[in-house]
Amino acid sequence: MKRSKKLLSEWRTLSSENMKEKTLGIIGGMGPEATVYFLKKITKATHVEKDQDHIHIIIDSNPKIPDRTKYILENGPSPLPSLVKSLKQLECFGVDLIAIPCNAAHYFIDDLRAETKIEIISILETTRDYIKEEYPEIRNVGLLATSGTLESKIYQKTFSNTKYKILTPKKEEQKKLMENIYNKIKRGKVGEAQSSIKDLCERMIKRGSDLIVTGCTEIPLVLENIQVGVPIIDPMEVTANYIVRRIKSNSNEK
Repeated sequence: MKRSKKLLSEWRTLSSENMKEKTLGIIGGMGPEATVYFLKKITKATHVEKDQDHIHIIIDSNPKIPDRTKYILENGPSPLPSLVKSLKQLECFGVDLIAIPCNAAHYFIDDLRAETKIEIISILETTRDYIKEEYPEIRNVGLLATSGTLESKIYQKTFSNTKYKILTPKKEEQKKLMENIYNKIKRGKVGEAQSSIKDLCERMIKRGSDLIVTGCTEIPLVLENIQVGVPIIDPMEVTANYIVRRIKSNSNEK
C-alpha cells in the first residue's frame, strides 16, 4: 500500500512538471464498445505527427455499473454510487476534464458535478451547442435514444431554451429500437440492426425531422457509414472534436 501511494505521488509530480496539456478522464463501460468507439473518435480527431502528439487519457471502464434505463423506468439499482466511484478514481489520478460516453448516464450529471471540482463535459450540451452553431436554420431535431433517456427528458431539458423541437419515435417504433439496442447491438450483432434503424430514421424524417441525433451511444455503431437524407449528429463525435480542440488550444496558449 505504501509503495502504491509513493508511486501515485511520484506520478502526480511527474505529470504536473512535464505535461503541458490537460489530461482527460473517461467514465466508461456503458457499454464497453461505446467507450472504445468514443476513444477511437478522440484519436481520429487529433491531428498528429507522432504518438506523443495524442492527448493523455485515463479511462475507468466499468461495465458493472447498473443499467441506467432500468433505474429510470423500473426503479432498478441506482448507477449513481458506481458512477461516483469511477469519478473519485479519476480524481485520484489528477485528470483535468471528465467525459461520460453514455447518454442516459447524464441523468445523473448534476449529482456528479456536485461531487467534484473537476469539469464534467456533457455530451448533450456540446451537441446542443454544435447544432445551434452549424444548423441555425432548422427547427425539428429527431432523437433516437433509449427509453430511459426519453423518459428522463434530459435532451428536452438541455434544449429547453432553444428554438428546437425534439421529435421522438412512436411507441411501437421505440419498442423495436430498444430490442435492437439490447438484443443486437449490445451483443455485438451490429449488422443485424442496420436495416431496422435506417428505416426508423427515414420514418422520423417523413414526420419532419431536419436532422437525427443518435442519443444512445450504441446507435452510432450502426449508422456510422449510412446515409439517410438528413445530417446524422453523433454526440460522441461532436464531443470528441470539442475535447480535442479544448485541450489542444489550451496547450498552445502555454
